[in-house]
Amino acid sequence: MADINIRQKDYNKAKSLLRKSIAINLRKGNDNNDAQHSELKLASIYDRQNLNDSLLNLLNVISLQFDSVQSPETKQNWHLLMSNYFEKQNDHQQAMAHYKQYDELKDIIANENKKLKEADVAEQVKSLEKDNEFNNLKKNNELQHIYLRVTVVFALMLIIIISLVFLNWQKSKKNIKTLGSLNSQINHQNHHLENALRDLKLNNQEKDRILRTVAHDLRNPIGGIASLTSVMTEENYSDEQKELLNIIRETSFNSIELINEILEATESASAILHKEAVEVNSLLGNSVELMRFKAAEKQQVINTFLLNSPLEIYISREKIWRVISNLISNAIKFSPEGSAILVMAIDLENEIQFSVKDRGIGIPEKLKNQVFNMFTDAKRPGTAGEKSFGLGLSICKQIIEDHNGRIWFESDTENGTSFNFTLPKN
Repeated sequence: MADINIRQKDYNKAKSLLRKSIAINLRKGNDNNDAQHSELKLASIYDRQNLNDSLLNLLNVISLQFDSVQSPETKQNWHLLMSNYFEKQNDHQQAMAHYKQYDELKDIIANENKKLKEADVAEQVKSLEKDNEFNNLKKNNELQHIYLRVTVVFALMLIIIISLVFLNWQKSKKNIKTLGSLNSQINHQNHHLENALRDLKLNNQEKDRILRTVAHDLRNPIGGIASLTSVMTEENYSDEQKELLNIIRETSFNSIELINEILEATESASAILHKEAVEVNSLLGNSVELMRFKAAEKQQVINTFLLNSPLEIYISREKIWRVISNLISNAIKFSPEGSAILVMAIDLENEIQFSVKDRGIGIPEKLKNQVFNMFTDAKRPGTAGEKSFGLGLSICKQIIEDHNGRIWFESDTENGTSFNFTLPKN
């Protein structure tokens, strides 16, 4: 909100909001780095308004924090503001000294970004190699299924042969020898199949571990790129350069969102549910309020119908909140500007039904069977070009099924989409 007021040149309101942000993040256990960023934004406003005494006092406060909060970007901007201050004081020697420090830090950060890009390319190569290994494992898995079917056939043959040998034991010793030979072959194949299945299980576990590691390690550098470009857009670049920086920032945020969904998808199968008593109306109301700001960006409204009386159910608050938020986010994404979205809870006999209805573009018939699949090809851009990764609904389905509930949808391209899910009262 302070950034918006700065862009609108409402500096007094921006300063008030920044001071609140600083007070929150300077508390013990909160994000001191964010407090420093907010202090620098406040200092920039003092610089623009030529409030030199306030500017110097705030910069001196920030300098005392460098021992506990290490951030090259913060030091870089601090030296630039100090240079501006001394330049206004006609102390050109001090101004030049601080500007040199700013320029040196700028070069260091540029080199670090270059290394991050090089590391990102290397990680992509590794990711492609792991994808190739995964495809090979998939082929091996198909081959093992063939082995299993062959083994079943051999087992059936063995039963038939044993029956025939039992009836003709005195007539044909040759058949007994043949039976022994076949039995030996089947035992050998069974042993080979067990080893193959064990190797497949280990390889699948290793694949999941590698996927989580790669996604986790990518999130930090991409998050750094997003933060850096956000800071850089406030500096004096040309409109074309700012447009390129915004493209980099949006791409970084989209990548972070995809990485978070991949991490949630890989962790959802093994995550332990921590259930608690949750009041339905409160949960639904809070979820809707948090999404109203996102809907307002497309001039959309969210209408809510709650239960007639308070009711508690035993669920994982965070996971069900994630399901509701995901369904509302999808409704916003695939609805036109200015439309309405309906969110409601219905008290049934043994369960509570939640519904999120929109009047958006709907789901084509050919994609309906793929909606809840992980890494589905049914992903489409939103009505304003929003990104879609195809993971959210598969995670929602897993969460609802873990709560012994049901999730389904009704949709057509003329009347929009209604997503529904139920949770048991007990």
